[in-house]
Parts: sequence; C-alpha cells; structure tokens
Amino acid sequence: MAQAKDDKTKTAAGKKASPGKEKTPKKATPAPPAAQVPDVATAGKDSAPKKSVKATATAKKSATASKKAAPLEKKPAAPKAAAKGKTSTTAAAPKKPAVTKKAAPKASARAEAPVPKGKSGGKEAVGSRVSVDVDPALLAARLLDAHLEYEIVQFSGKGFEALVEREVEAVYEWMGTVTLNQIVPSDLVLDVIRRNVLDRPPAGGLAEIIGEMAREFLVLPQNDEASLEDILPRRYYDEMVDKALSLDRLRRRIIHRMVHNAGFPRLITDIMYSLIREMTWRENALVRKVPGLSILMSLSREAVDRTLPDLPLAVENRVREFVEGNLEYAMREGENFLLRFFDAERLAEIADQRWDEVAHQPLSTHLSAMDGLDLEEFIVIGYEFWLNFRQTPFFTGVMESMVRFFHERYGDRDLDLLAEDIGVTSETVIREIKAVAGPILANPETAAILRSRLAEHLAGFYTPECIRELLER
Repeated sequence: MAQAKDDKTKTAAGKKASPGKEKTPKKATPAPPAAQVPDVATAGKDSAPKKSVKATATAKKSATASKKAAPLEKKPAAPKAAAKGKTSTTAAAPKKPAVTKKAAPKASARAEAPVPKGKSGGKEAVGSRVSVDVDPALLAARLLDAHLEYEIVQFSGKGFEALVEREVEAVYEWMGTVTLNQIVPSDLVLDVIRRNVLDRPPAGGLAEIIGEMAREFLVLPQNDEASLEDILPRRYYDEMVDKALSLDRLRRRIIHRMVHNAGFPRLITDIMYSLIREMTWRENALVRKVPGLSILMSLSREAVDRTLPDLPLAVENRVREFVEGNLEYAMREGENFLLRFFDAERLAEIADQRWDEVAHQPLSTHLSAMDGLDLEEFIVIGYEFWLNFRQTPFFTGVMESMVRFFHERYGDRDLDLLAEDIGVTSETVIREIKAVAGPILANPETAAILRSRLAEHLAGFYTPECIRELLER
C-alpha cells in the first residue's frame, strides 16, 4: 500500500514540477528521493495534460515569492524538510519582511517624533520615529523668541554680571598665552595713528567745544571759593622749587641766553645812558642851589643852543657810542653779576616771598588777567599749531620711533602681564564694566534697542527655509 502511494506521488509531481524548481503540492506529502526528481520531472513534461499548465504557473509564483521571503537551499527537495511538511507554508508568506524594509517618507514640513512603547501593534518600538506635521514658519518664530529671551537674560541683572565675569576671565586667561607682537604688532599701531592722526582732517567742532568749556571754566563759582593753596599744597610747591633749583646747568643756560639775546645790548645801553643823564640832572640840581650860578648856567645853555643847536644830540650820541664800545665788557660783567645774584639761595627766597603773596588769593584773582575771549584765542592758536606740527617730519619720526621702541621693549611680554603693569587687571575690567555697562543695559531704552538688534541679527538664521532644511536632514 505504501508503494502505491509513492507511485501516485510521482505521477502528481510530473504534472506540476519543472526542471530546477521546487515543488509546491497542495498538501504536505513526503518528497521523493533526490535522485529520482529529474526523471519524474522529465516524464511529467512529456505526459502532462492541459490542466497542468495552471499548476505549473502557480508553482513558479510560489517559488519566486519563497526566494524573496527567505533564502532556501538550492537542492530541489531535502527529504528532511519534506518529512516535516513545512516547505509550502514558508513559501506562501512573503510579505512580512517587505513591511520592515519600507522606506520612511521625507520630512518636508514634517518632523519625526519617537513612538512611545506599547504603541506599535503591541510591540515595543524603541528608537523608531513617526512623522508629525510642523509649520516651519511657526517653529522658526518660536525658536527665535526662545533664543531672544535667553540672550536678554544674559544681558540683564545677575545674568549680565555672571556673563562679564566669565568672559573677562576667559579673555585674560587667553591673554596669558599670547604676546603683544603676536596680536598687536607695531605696524598695525602705526597704521592706526597715520589714519586717525596724520591723514584724517581734525574736526573743527572739537576746538569749538574746547573753547566753550574753557570759557565756562573761567566763570565757575568754584574759582571764587578755592585758593591756590587749596589745589596746590605748600609741600608740593616746595618740592617743585627745590627740584628747579637743583638744575644749576639750566639756571646758567637761561642767564647766558638772556644776556646774549639781541635785545639785551640795547637794554644795557639805554640803562647806562639813563644813569648818566640822571647823574647830570642831579648835578644841575646842586648848581641851582648856588645863588646866581643857575642863571649863569641857563644863559650859557641858551647861548650854546643858539650857536651849536646840534650839540645836545651830539653829546647823546657820543655817550651812546661810549657805552656800546664798552658793551662786551658790560655784558660779561652783567652775566657774572646775574649768576651771583640769582643763586640757589636767592631764588629760593624769591619763591618763598612769591608764594606768601599769592597762595591765599582766590583763583578768580589769578584768572582775572585773562577773559574768555583771550582763552579762546589761545586755544585756536594751539589748535592751528597742532595742525601744522602733526604734518612735520619731526613728529612723524618721533611717533614711529616711540611706537617701535615700545614694541621692541615690551612686545615679547604676555598681554595679561603687560595689562597688569599699567593697572588694567581683570578685576578692574570686571568692576568697571559692571559699573558702567550695567546701568546702561538696565535702561528701558537700551533694553529695547538691544532686543531689536538681537532680533534682527538672529532672524537671518531662524527662517522657515532654514527650519525646513534642518528637518529634511
């Protein structure tokens, strides 16, 4: 009876199977031995009736789906698999793997959100995402508002103080790793000076502002209340006098230049001539006291004037010639006299006397010798001098030499040490920024312009197009 079943199975396989394809019977039956498959398939091809065409197509379709669903052995039919009777069942369910390989849709104007556990058909979907509808314009506006609020907090109250401390400390820490020549070379400094001092015409309004401030200073009520001693204590005045008197070479040079000045010989001549005339007048005064002698001298003078009208002028010229002939001697002796007279002790005495005279007088008394117009004219003169001086080769050479010397001397020092040497420490910077910028930022007008500028700055990034591009990545 078993042999009859095997013959029947071979006949059915010949009707449905084709060479190289796996059989797909309607019922799970034991597969024939592998060695007999080719003969049965050949026989089936020769003797299959017309209705076997439909069965063959069904077998091909099932075999193709079975290949897509899961890899199978290339052997026609393994007796072990046939014995289990599961070949047909596996080939008939090819669609499940295709669902897991399905590509996710693009996120254009859509965002992906994680799927909570237990919401994926009864299975946990950890790490999987689903699409959520998002309006890029609305998302961009909300992100911009959130960013603005964050920045405003950073510039307000305690947030600003923490920001200043953090950033200044970070900058000074960085300054400890770089030198002056690395960050601010001498050529950069010289370029800045050339552009802003030499090449750019100075604003005329600057001189006008300085003049107005100077005129206001002259009429301040404090000038009537304060004396010279109030702003310059005596001990500082004495120190300046002592230092000036110690410059003996300077004292001698000043006296020498004064004596050998072109106007000094004329001064000496006039003084000597005046002394001679004074002496002559005094002698005439004595003559007048003698009875009758004054009348005789007067008559004689009138006779001389009528006879020699040019005699007085000739006498005057003769006296001047005598003085000028001895002028070199007079100048030499005059210089020696001045050096002896204006020694350190005499000059100190003169300084003390002068201080006692002016120390207790109000400043308005000293400033009264000059009015507002005079002071303004001095400022204009100084301004015009500066316009000319800044264009001279001397100023250009001095400026370049000083800048290059500074960089040669201090250019290899760390910036933080250089800043501390001139008193600009991190603590100083933090304190001053808090004291100055803090109240300014707390002003409502300042806060409004700050928010406006930040919004305009960030709006270029928070655009619907940018948000859409980020979501599509």
